[in-house]
Parts: sequence; C-alpha cells; structure tokens
Amino acid sequence: VNYLWRLMRPGAISLSQGAAAPAGEAPYATWIRLFDEDPDRDRTRHAERLSALQKRPLISILAVLTVAEPSALARLARSATGQIYPAWELLLAAPQAEHDAIRETLVTHGLDCARLRLVNAGADEVESLNAVLAVAQGDYVLPLAQGALLRPHALLEFALTLTQHPDAKLIYADEDLMDPDGKRRDWRFKPVWSPTILQAFDYLGQPVLMRHATVRALGGWRAGTAGTHHDIALRLTGTAEPRTIVHLAKLLLHGAPAPAPTAPMLPRPRPDLPAPRVSLIIPTRDRADLLRACIRSIRSRTDYENFEILIVDNGSVEAATRQLFAELSADRSIRILPRPGPFNFSGLNNAAVREATGSIIGLVNNDIEVTHGEWLGEMVALAMRPQTGCVGAKLLYPDGRIQHAGVVLGLRGIAGHAYCFAPADEPGYLDRLRMAHNVSAVTAACLLVRREVYDQVGGLDESLTVAFNDVDFCLRVAAAGYLNLWTPFAELIHHESVSRGRDLTAAKARRFADEHAIMQRRWGAALLDDPYYSPHLTRDAEDFSLRLR
Repeated sequence: VNYLWRLMRPGAISLSQGAAAPAGEAPYATWIRLFDEDPDRDRTRHAERLSALQKRPLISILAVLTVAEPSALARLARSATGQIYPAWELLLAAPQAEHDAIRETLVTHGLDCARLRLVNAGADEVESLNAVLAVAQGDYVLPLAQGALLRPHALLEFALTLTQHPDAKLIYADEDLMDPDGKRRDWRFKPVWSPTILQAFDYLGQPVLMRHATVRALGGWRAGTAGTHHDIALRLTGTAEPRTIVHLAKLLLHGAPAPAPTAPMLPRPRPDLPAPRVSLIIPTRDRADLLRACIRSIRSRTDYENFEILIVDNGSVEAATRQLFAELSADRSIRILPRPGPFNFSGLNNAAVREATGSIIGLVNNDIEVTHGEWLGEMVALAMRPQTGCVGAKLLYPDGRIQHAGVVLGLRGIAGHAYCFAPADEPGYLDRLRMAHNVSAVTAACLLVRREVYDQVGGLDESLTVAFNDVDFCLRVAAAGYLNLWTPFAELIHHESVSRGRDLTAAKARRFADEHAIMQRRWGAALLDDPYYSPHLTRDAEDFSLRLR
C-alpha cells in the first residue's frame, strides 16, 4: 500500500463523527442502539426463519456448576428457556447434594424438567464436562460457562448456519460481557478461522458449537492442560478441514465478568538448521545515504546469516550512488542489478526474483532500517510453514509510532494499515499486536514469501506499477490457499518512501486512479469483506474502533 494512496485518502473520522448519538452516550451503547439485534422485536422474523428450517438437530447445552449461586442458576435457566429454537436439552454437572435444590430453582425459573439432566460433578471441570458429554443426546454440544447468558436467538442462528454449512465441525460466534446490573461492555467481535491466533490463546471464547461425534472421537476434554477449552479447540481444529470451522459474525452470548487474563504471546519458532537461503530484494534510485543505512543495518544487525542482497538499480545517476555501488560490489553477498526505465515496483521486483538464488524471497524497501537482530529469523520461521503465504513485519516510523501492523481490507475503500500512527507498545484489539496473527495482506516494504509461492501466483502484477501491488499479491496468495501472517517479533523502522518523493503530480494522480480501478474490477466486493476484520468495526479509521454509522 504505497505512500501516494496514503496521502490521497480522506481524513480520519473520529468516534464522535461516526453517528448522531445522544450526549454522553458511550460508543458501545451507540453501536447497540444502531446495529445490535433485538430478539424480542424480531420474534416474528425469527419465527418465520424457524418455520423454514427443515432439519432441527438437537443441541445439548453443557454446563458445570461449581457453586449453585442463585444468579448463575437464573442466567442458566434464562439461557435455555428463552431460546426461540426448540430442539435443545440442558445437561448440568453439579454436586450430588445440591441436585434437588438446583432442579427446584431451575423449574421456578420456567425450565421444563423433561429437558434437564443432572449428573454428579467430577473432581474438576474436565471430569464434569466429560460426565455431561457422556449422557448428551444432541447432534451438537455447546459448553456454557458459569454465569454466561445465551441470547434468545443464539441456537436458532447456529441451526440456520448448519443449513448453510452442513459439514461444520465447529461454529463460533461473537460475545460481550454483561455486568450484574445489565450493563454490557468488552465486546469481542472475532475474525474468521485464524489458526495462528488460536496457537497463542483461545480467541474462540464463547459460544462454541461442536459436532458431538467429533468431540467424542477426540476423547472429550483432557486433564492436565493449561486451558481446558483451548486444548480441545486446538485438537479439534487440528484435525478438521478449514472449511468446517465457521465463524458466525453475530453477538450471541453475554459472558459474566471475570479477572482479566494476562496478555498472550505466541511462541517464536525458529527453523531447523541448515536455514534456507533468503534473497532480499531492494529496489532503489539514488539516495545513497538512505540505501547505505539500509544495507548497513541489515549486514550489521541481522542474526540470521544465510541471505543475499539484490539491489535493483532503477536508473541512479548521482556520483554518491555510483561510489556506494562500487563499495558494495566488493561484498560477494550483494549484487547490483541495473534496471533503468520508468519506475515500476512490480516489474523491478519480478526481474530480481528471476535472478535470485534463495528459496525464500524478501521484498525490502530501501528506506527500511533494521533495529533488532532476530527480525529475519522470525519471518523465515513463519514463512517456512507449508500453509503460510506472505509474512509481514511490524514497521515503525522513526518517531516510534506504528506505520504498519498488517493490512485491513475495506478501510477507506481499498485497504489500510492497521493501527497506523498508534504508539509502538499499543496492544491492539483483542491483543492482536502482541502475537503473530493471520491477516489478509501485508506491505511489500518488508515481506517474506517462499519462492515457490511467489512463482505459483505469477509474482507481482506489473500493471500495478506503484499502488496496491502488495495487497493484490497477498490476495492472490490467499486465493491460492495460503495464509498470510503478520508478526510483532520482526520490528524495523520504515522511513516510508522517502526516496520516491511526495509530489502529487497530475500524472501520479491519474496512475493512482487507474490502479485503484484495477483493484475494484479485480476484487470487487471482497475489498469490503476482510475475513480477519469484523463488519461491526469501523471502515473509517485504522484503530479497530466500533462501527458507528
């Protein structure tokens, strides 16, 4: 996503500009008022949707009560009895001595005893969950944490989703928290299936519907794991085809407040030795001072050793640049490739790839500066995974603010950099900036990809000479079945297109418009539907704030 697009975009829209909200109304309250579903208001519509369901699989709600606290029982009864969808049963594990009192309380709150089965709680949560799983009769199971409240249309939405995805093994939806006084907060609008995030923490959360037979085949929940539900999610998704893991972008559950978890961090893998050769490709035109700093930082500060540097000279004419090239030519790991002519970022990189000797291609701008030695090893480790496509780095402006933390489709029409101008230590929405995670695209200012993947999709599109070529490339890589990643553990400084200048001539504006049109024609509605973003978040800013208009 190049600098010209960044200069031509509209100004940022603050939360206060997003919607005409009553004075003092909190952003989430505004979102609820404008966009949240109201099951009571929509009961007629839901009844029509229910009547159209030809298959109504039985759903077993699984719950464990460690303490039969009245408010938790009330929420549990409300979760079940309030459901519009009728085909459900409630399986509850609780201490044997409290069964009668629990049953009486649930009946008082309107629960039909015929739908309820109580089993004796085990020694821990795992034993209790497996105990209720053993007596469940449903085609699907839905574990419900103590104090959680299912919204009335939750099971109906799951059943409707199953008609569209009959092979689904796991379906998860969005959630928020609800205080005892009914105030809602801490919304969690989740991305589509993101295996890299799940490795770091259980972003699936609640509610999660799982195929009963699949859970049984896995042996149910497993003792001795750090996170009971995280463990089964990893095991289930690890054996399932990605298409059978479905995200339902609807807020279907209110969780009970709990202590905040510590920030997750994804382990930082390293490739087995010998490390693959990396070809770092750096297009340039003059600005010897900038290029010298870039090359020097790579050579002196990079821990990873097996790499070559290909400098693609796009018509440099200054004496200082020629002197620098003469100096660099003495280094056998550096090659200078003359490529004069009009600037075409895609063409320059494609030409260099044809001469590269590495099995991993690294696209690097000449205004990048290495600050941490582990950057390349981190990116190589991720790029070597068979399912990985492009890998992007965390890029900071010289003043320490974030320049790039992954690309989000749909921001301001085409795409935008997540968290641009945020502080370097910004944790990000759902802690996404503290872990490697799946994204739709990353910037070619610092991008690694296996040579085989680059060749498979035909490299960068040379009709996109300056703008959007990286976004287009990443989208084609994703369309080929690979997952693009961004990692915070590869951190560099990006001076952002200093060597190309910032003059907005009429010719540049026309070129930008042409490249913008190419993207619109090629990708269409996909540019407004980033799977790793949420339709409930704003398209008017890069900060992952709520959609308020």
